[in-house]
Parts: sequence; structure tokens; C-alpha cells
Amino acid sequence: MAFHHPMILQIFLAYLVCCFNPLLAQLTDNRDEGLLPPSLQDSLQVPQIAASNTNALLTCVVRHLGNHTLLWKYGVSRVLTAGNVRITSDSRFSVLHDKGGDVYVLQILNVTHNDTGLYVCEVNTDPPLRSFHRLSVLTDVLVAPPSAGGKHEHTYVWVYYGCMYKSKSLKHSGSDFLPHQL
Repeated sequence: MAFHHPMILQIFLAYLVCCFNPLLAQLTDNRDEGLLPPSLQDSLQVPQIAASNTNALLTCVVRHLGNHTLLWKYGVSRVLTAGNVRITSDSRFSVLHDKGGDVYVLQILNVTHNDTGLYVCEVNTDPPLRSFHRLSVLTDVLVAPPSAGGKHEHTYVWVYYGCMYKSKSLKHSGSDFLPHQL
């Protein structure tokens, strides 16, 4: 069937969209998802603390995801997962999610100090929606802080002393106990 007039083609395409859109919505099980845009407003963004060699769970709540994809990232550029699929080669990362549910949990097994940082739950909308989740991993070994490149006035090293962590500023002499900053 050839269409020689652009107006006839537009009418035909509009007819297809109107007639088949309800069927497509039923097939994808997202009938009401198309009515509301995705939202991360209920996402839990409280900083998480985990001891070394334990498991960490970061929770992202996405309402009305629809046909969009949720990504978990480390920082803003390192993609860990897309939907329920692990992208990173690190098998310690996985997503816990019940089909049809709104909760996506990034599970990190056997965390190490290197897992400390900012994790991003991102929905591929335009512009992207993001919620930020900070993870701090406590360890009983002295770990050098990352190079700040002059961006921060103070650099702290956390050292474990039994049941308390003691911070020592590398810029000033002396030390402070700062358990509230963990």
C-alpha cells in the first residue's frame, strides 16, 4: 500500500496510534504509567554506613517508571547496573527488585574501603532524574585518603580503636573524635 499524499499518511499513522496504543499498554502492563512521569521523591537518600566485609544495601524508590530504565552508577560516570542487569564486571554488585514494584535495591557484597563513595540512582528521562546515595565503609586498617588535588582544606584519615573511630587531620596537628561525622 503506497501513500502518495503526506496528509493521508499522517491520518493513517494517527489511526494506528489511537487504535493500538491501548493494546500496547496492556502488553507492557503499564496502562497508568504513561499518565504520570517517573518520580524519585520517595527514594531513601540517608547516608549508609557498612563495616568492611559485610553487605551494603542502597535503596531507590521509583514511582511510575513506565518504559524508562533505572541505572545504578558509582559517581556520575561508572554504570553498575541497568534495570536488573549487571553492567560492571564486578560480580559483587546486583539489583534486588520485585517485578512490577517500585523499589530497586543495589546490593554490594563484601564491601571494601574502595566501595566508599557516592552512588547514583538514575532514570533515563530527559533530563535524567537522579537520587544520590552516600556509602561509607569502615575498616580496621589505616587507609590513605584519595588525593584531593588541593580541593579540600582538611583531609581526614579514620583509624579504628576498638569501638570508636578517631579522625586525624593531616593539615593540623592534634586529633578529634568525630563519631557524628561517620
